[in-house]
Amino acid sequence: MKPLLLAPAFGLALSACAISAAASAGTQHGTLALTRLHVLLDVEPPAPNVVPQSDLPVAWFNDQALLADGRHGEAIAAYRRGWPVAVLRGAETDPELDNILQGIFGLSSSAVLAIYIRGHGGEPQLHTVSELPTSSVERQRLARTLADAVAGTPRYPHSPPPSTRESSDGAELVALPKLVFTETQYASSGNGASVTVRGEVVRDSGRAHDVLLVSGKSTQNLKPHHNGKSGSQVIVPAAYRYFLRLFTPDNQGTLPKLSESRPASSPSTELNISESHTTKTSYAFGLSADVSKGLSKQGPTVGAKAAFSFDFSRAYETTNALSFTVRDYSIAANASQPVSQTAQVTWELPLAPAIASRDDYFGRTPDEGRMTPSMKQVTAEGSAVWSIPGTYSGTMSLSAGAEIANIAYSGDSRERLPDPRPQPTASVTVRADSPYLTREVTVFIQSKAGNGGCLRDDNGTVALGQCPDTTTPGWIDDLHAQWQLDSLGRYYNRGSRRCMQILTSGQAPNSSGEIITRPCSINRDQRWEWQADRIHALHGDGYPEWRMFVGPGNIIGVRTSGKPEYQPIPANPYHPLLSPWSSYPSAPGSRDFIPKLDGFGPNEPVADEVKELGPPLAGERWELVVLRQSLHR
Repeated sequence: MKPLLLAPAFGLALSACAISAAASAGTQHGTLALTRLHVLLDVEPPAPNVVPQSDLPVAWFNDQALLADGRHGEAIAAYRRGWPVAVLRGAETDPELDNILQGIFGLSSSAVLAIYIRGHGGEPQLHTVSELPTSSVERQRLARTLADAVAGTPRYPHSPPPSTRESSDGAELVALPKLVFTETQYASSGNGASVTVRGEVVRDSGRAHDVLLVSGKSTQNLKPHHNGKSGSQVIVPAAYRYFLRLFTPDNQGTLPKLSESRPASSPSTELNISESHTTKTSYAFGLSADVSKGLSKQGPTVGAKAAFSFDFSRAYETTNALSFTVRDYSIAANASQPVSQTAQVTWELPLAPAIASRDDYFGRTPDEGRMTPSMKQVTAEGSAVWSIPGTYSGTMSLSAGAEIANIAYSGDSRERLPDPRPQPTASVTVRADSPYLTREVTVFIQSKAGNGGCLRDDNGTVALGQCPDTTTPGWIDDLHAQWQLDSLGRYYNRGSRRCMQILTSGQAPNSSGEIITRPCSINRDQRWEWQADRIHALHGDGYPEWRMFVGPGNIIGVRTSGKPEYQPIPANPYHPLLSPWSSYPSAPGSRDFIPKLDGFGPNEPVADEVKELGPPLAGERWELVVLRQSLHR
């Protein structure tokens, strides 16, 4: 790709104040205060007291900084810190840049200027512009609009958790395969037109079904650029049109299936839309409600230690509420497939026939006296839900946009005119194969020994290696370090598509490890159980003493017989995910007791023989890094 500097990429001459505001001396990335956001658009500060007086830092990068200069680590650090991250990119689509953005934020926007903000629940919220205007006045208006919007967006970690219908049980939410995002795009003209699309992708699964549901809601602030009195004419919108669209490109011709959309068509020209629709989904979970509640003090990742199961499935609901009023326009809804592998719902708001058919509606000498607010601008909403087969592994692009067709009244005639400037279109692309959306919870398995390496499938041997560096753009594709605990208690590797298997004797080929990966089977040498922070093999010959550990030379072992340093630590009799004694992982003492599930009666002291044990070795203790949007970002 041709090197892209900020100035030539956008037809702007980056001013000296932009360079001084940047954190580095380069012109491809930097940091500036929100009050100086206008610097990126190369305009003078907006009028006093109209930009929020905030010293909130904004990290900014152009595409070359992310592609060639390796600044993605700085972008991730700023995003995780809760700073807005502005990305300036060229007009051409670049799949490599999209991949980098998806690694940083979990999604990508093709907008020329996109400001990514991390929401409280980990969900990205974007403020974007499709192109930068050439007029300094329009750029100044746009800078003011963007600064106001960024200042008003709740951010991690400063905003309180939003109200939600989700369960408050963090362990359950770990299992919920969900990805949420919001984008607001503003008209490049700065005239006030905008579109906000909120997307939510949820995997809905059961014993006999597995689909991805994509729920989208758009809020359109539709505002024409040519409106009102113009010479001897009065110009008003003849029709507002807005849409929600889902595109699923792959090699199999996957087509999204529309499940529901709102609002429905109505001939009324006094629209008062107030409705909502709820989408219900289910997902598997390995713990009953009572046990999950009792383990709540163990932290949310405890839910990922239980084998995937539909026996304790949980329900999740997504509700899209619509509320808007429009006068002098009716509404017509239409579902279509405008291009291959695309499903779209379009809403059209045509002007009332009694107005649209009269040449002299605004008088023989037209004036604005009869123009209503809806003839100047409209706020309208739409909602749609699509389903996609759960086997789909390509990308999904959710878009929301609009257009306006005008009509000009001359008193004795009428003519149709296109609006001279486009309405904004928001478009966000996410990956269906994201670890956030897998049916079984996807995790890194990290040792508590030393620097904490992670397990990976190394050509058929389970080895300890460097944990994936999530500050690099390709971490999401490092599948050989991603594991899932399935319904049979097998650890499945997403990269090799094979399962962990113990060796009851001998060593792994070309290594000294005792755990390999092989095609998945129902044999017990591939089944595992967590006991507190230890991972035990369920093979009958060694259970319960065989457990995973990091041995000399960082080999991964499982056979503990003949190794007295690996003590026979008992499982907690009330639940294996609880600690075996109250001061664990310290050595048990005279005052230790056996923990119980919260609310299940008084605790009993540990047995005398347990008090003789020492602390467990760090090499036999493990923790999970759960790859879910609400936790990982």
